[in-house]
Amino acid sequence: METGPGAFAGAGTLLRFGLRRDRVRLTVWVLALTLGTLATASEYRTLYSSPEERAAAVSSMGSPAALAMTGPGRYLSDYTAGAMLGHQLLGFTAVLVGLMSVLTVTRHTRDEEETGRAELVRSAVVGRHAHLAAALGVAAVANLVLAVPLALGLTTAGIGGVDAGGALLYGL
Repeated sequence: METGPGAFAGAGTLLRFGLRRDRVRLTVWVLALTLGTLATASEYRTLYSSPEERAAAVSSMGSPAALAMTGPGRYLSDYTAGAMLGHQLLGFTAVLVGLMSVLTVTRHTRDEEETGRAELVRSAVVGRHAHLAAALGVAAVANLVLAVPLALGLTTAGIGGVDAGGALLYGL
């Protein structure tokens, strides 16, 4: 089985081509996810501005359905808007980012084979793993590009309980 550098020959070129080809599609994904998250985050400040409103939200987090969705509530004693954001929105955002990644990799692997472009590209000097490596690379770059505006946006949004480290962790 070939696992040397020849197995990935041409992966960089395919990665650049994939990023160029999906630049509009991935930009729409990044903008939609970033703006949706930041719009929701800004609403948390106004929806749960008083301690009484946050206490009402804490009381609803004890239900079995809420525990299944968000996990144990070890930090519910100091339930800030930032904690609520991470607690309630992180799972939803992660599912959408996962969907973006799966659709991107599928587009660059399965669609390429179905249309015959993969065979055409493989007829050139391209390693046997280059196509998959490039598809995974496009998804990884899209995820990293998404992390930057999410982290910067959440850091500058002024949400109580969200610091730069927490925003970076949310973005990644």
